[in-house]
Amino acid sequence: MATRSKVKVLGTTYYITTSGSEEQMRHIEEQLNDQLTGILEQRPSLSTLDAVVILCLNLMDQLTETESSTDRMREQLSQYLEDAAKARMELEDQRRQNERLTQELEDERRLCTQFRQELEKQKRQFDRARMELSRLSLDEEQ
Repeated sequence: MATRSKVKVLGTTYYITTSGSEEQMRHIEEQLNDQLTGILEQRPSLSTLDAVVILCLNLMDQLTETESSTDRMREQLSQYLEDAAKARMELEDQRRQNERLTQELEDERRLCTQFRQELEKQKRQFDRARMELSRLSLDEEQ
């Protein structure tokens, strides 16, 4: 919502319409007066208009630097997001591979259990056959 604010710059009053708050306008007004006063104190021979032009040039330079910095941050953020997406995909691939290997391990464990059971069964049959053979040998000797 736009509000009408009264701003006093170097003794001259201006009325402006802004979407900013009254507190924000007071802060801007203070900064503007401080910076213009600083320029005029450093170079007393300047006119108010010249001081305003110098301030505008300084602010435009700061704005350009800020925009460049923002662009660099956006590019860096985009790169981070791309890297994060790649990492997420790699993590998902690793998770799937882990699930596959876990399943293979379970399958191998089941096979080992089956082989162990079969081996125990074969061993019991072998022991019975040996005992039977031993008994038959004893019977023949008698």
